[in-house]
Amino acid sequence: MSEPVRARPPPPTPGTRARRTDVTLKVTERFQVRDPQTGQLTTYDSLDEVPADIRTRIEQARAGTGSPPLKITATDASGCTRTYDSVEDMPAELRAIYERAMKELNPRA
Repeated sequence: MSEPVRARPPPPTPGTRARRTDVTLKVTERFQVRDPQTGQLTTYDSLDEVPADIRTRIEQARAGTGSPPLKITATDASGCTRTYDSVEDMPAELRAIYERAMKELNPRA
C-alpha cells in the first residue's frame, strides 16, 4: 500500500471561475490467489507478501499487458464516494487530477 498523494486540481478553463479542490489520492492493491489443488483463496495486502514464484508471474503479466485491472474509489469533500472501473470512466476534471497525481507518484512514466 502506498502513501496518499496530494495533487493540485487542473487550472480553470478560460471563462470559468476557479474553485479550490483538495484531493488526496490513495493507491492500494490487494492480491487474491486461489490454490489450484485445494481451491483455498488467500488474500495478500501487497505484492511483497505474495510468494516469490507467484509474484514473478504477476510481474511478468504486468509487463506484458501494461497495467493491472483496477478500480478507483474517490470521495469528494461532501463525503460522497464513487467507484470507477477505469480512468476513462472518471469525469474529465477528476481524471485530470488523478493523472497528475499518478505522474507525481511515478515521474518516469
